[in-house]
Amino acid sequence: MPAPKRVMVIDDDPDFVRYVSIVLEAGGYAVDSALNLADGLATMRQTPPDLAIVDVMLSRALGGLDIGHELKCDPRLCSIPIVMVSAIVSMQDDDLFSAEQRELARDFMSKPIVPADLLQCVGALL
Repeated sequence: MPAPKRVMVIDDDPDFVRYVSIVLEAGGYAVDSALNLADGLATMRQTPPDLAIVDVMLSRALGGLDIGHELKCDPRLCSIPIVMVSAIVSMQDDDLFSAEQRELARDFMSKPIVPADLLQCVGALL
């Protein structure tokens, strides 16, 4: 049996991380998590995931987008698809995101996240 696909969840809300981890693990995915950008990047560099789910507002306004820039510059991590999540903004808010920032994420989900929608999104990207 092949190893399960690995998903990295980075969000500064521990309840959200726990919720998403439970949903993904029930869907057959292996999950790593971090509550901040630095720990998330360190974990991803140690054990590259197949996909990352990142909060847009991580630590500061649009701070989660920083991970896209970091991954893009790392040859081992540059192909990892990123799903951005947020409770207060969407990627359709064109005045908040530059064209480059919109290209960093493969998909976007608004919180609260519906479990079936999360599994469908992750499955489609993997």
